Amino acid sequence: MKPYKRRNFLSKKGFQTRFIMNFVLVTMAAGLGAGAVFNVIARRKLEQMMYSLHLTARSTGEVILPELLSTMLFMSVIVLVVTWIVVRQLFRGINGPLTRLRHDIADMADGDLAFDITLRRNDEFIDVADDFNRMATKLRERFRLVSKAAKSVSETVAEMEKGANAASTGDLAKRIAELKGAIGAFRV
Repeated sequence: MKPYKRRNFLSKKGFQTRFIMNFVLVTMAAGLGAGAVFNVIARRKLEQMMYSLHLTARSTGEVILPELLSTMLFMSVIVLVVTWIVVRQLFRGINGPLTRLRHDIADMADGDLAFDITLRRNDEFIDVADDFNRMATKLRERFRLVSKAAKSVSETVAEMEKGANAASTGDLAKRIAELKGAIGAFRV
């Protein structure tokens, strides 16, 4: 049994780093945007209140609270839209290669080993596709060996049917041993 070597198939470290950095940058930009918009709105409101002769507010909180709430609501909607766009792009980046991989694996399971799985160079599942391609190459080689050994046994049997002799029997035993060796490469 081979020793277990953990591999990151679903996300690479570079992808994780880019995703986290983009998330942090979007969050920081949203926070700075909310602060800037709130600052502008609050400054305008305070200037209006300072020049107004009839102050009805008893505290700064009463003056700024409506603007604060509207600013936070506005920025929350913007952050939700940006988050939706980022998540949609992330989903497309994972779902497309995964769908292609599933389709190609289904074809391999149906017995079609005549092709390699091809994904784009930057797709997330390129390592998985490479592993499946390596497996398909090894299976093609083993099936070729089994096919060659089966053909050899078939030829020997045909020769034996023409005229049985001791040399043919020894040759058949040798070819059957080759066939068993080729089939023995499979672990079932």
